[in-house]
Amino acid sequence: MSLFSAWVCLFTRHASTDAAGCYHRLMDRTVAIALQVLDEAFWPAAKEPQQTSAVRLALHVLRPHAPKQWLIDYWEAAGSADPISRQQNMMRCLNGIRARVKPAER
Repeated sequence: MSLFSAWVCLFTRHASTDAAGCYHRLMDRTVAIALQVLDEAFWPAAKEPQQTSAVRLALHVLRPHAPKQWLIDYWEAAGSADPISRQQNMMRCLNGIRARVKPAER
């Protein structure tokens, strides 16, 4: 679903249940994209820290869906100086975030 079609679903005169369904589909899609951004930051982390604006935005999107400490730990791991521990800690945090977000998606 494109952002425009989601906007149309939310702000046109559909039945309230249809608009709520569009909103939940949009949120599920947004959460999935945020998880994908965090996942894609893993491989470049072998060469350089990944405290980028894309990662920061993805963590911000996940704030209502994951424990705050997991998000903070991921951000700190993404900026670690040691590449091996950086990747290990990023993956550990990402697995924890995924575990908490998955039940909410169902």
